[in-house]
Amino acid sequence: MKAPAMRYLLCTALCLAVLPAHAEDARTPLTLSATEAAAVNEEMRGFLEGVQEISRGLADNDMKAVAKAARALGMAGANHVPMSLRKKFPMAFKQMGHATHMGFDNLAIDAEGLGDTGHSLQQLSETLQNCNACHASFRLVAKGK
Repeated sequence: MKAPAMRYLLCTALCLAVLPAHAEDARTPLTLSATEAAAVNEEMRGFLEGVQEISRGLADNDMKAVAKAARALGMAGANHVPMSLRKKFPMAFKQMGHATHMGFDNLAIDAEGLGDTGHSLQQLSETLQNCNACHASFRLVAKGK
């Protein structure tokens, strides 16, 4: 065997020997029923669809479309979550969710009032940081899975 191939095999073997076979997910589990987990996943897909609509509106310089999409993701959209489900969420999860909905409300207000795509894009970026922080902190676990 030639030296480069031997070095490659040795390096691969060493890497496999020191890497954990299964990295533990250190995020806080949110244990929900399958139905509740599906509802949370549906809301997150709605956020993603709304962010796509906002992005399209910004690309087209259509601030009315930006405002409409952002408003749908604001606090008005948070009210459909049943109280029984809200009670299961830790405070940090609720705070991130509230900040995210408020961020979209502020984006809608400013998109209509200012009409500044750069400002709206900055607001979108800041709001998406809440999404990233939440996904980095929590994971859904559906009971029975």
